[in-house]
Amino acid sequence: KISFHWFGKTPQVILMDPEMVKEVLLNKFGHFHKPPQPNALKILAMGLLGLDGEEWVQRRRLVHSAFHMEKLK
Repeated sequence: KISFHWFGKTPQVILMDPEMVKEVLLNKFGHFHKPPQPNALKILAMGLLGLDGEEWVQRRRLVHSAFHMEKLK
């Protein structure tokens, strides 16, 4: 349920257990950092997945309400 490998010089941990993923996304997000991106990729990745820090927090707040369980029903 957990995989570890190296992507060049960068260690990566892959979680395949939904409960572990939930724990990281809800409670441990400050412990993990996105690796630096090449400039060309930065231009393309301006969506929620490509953001970090305060920009990510602000955009996540905006989209969070749209994906609330009550609205998805």
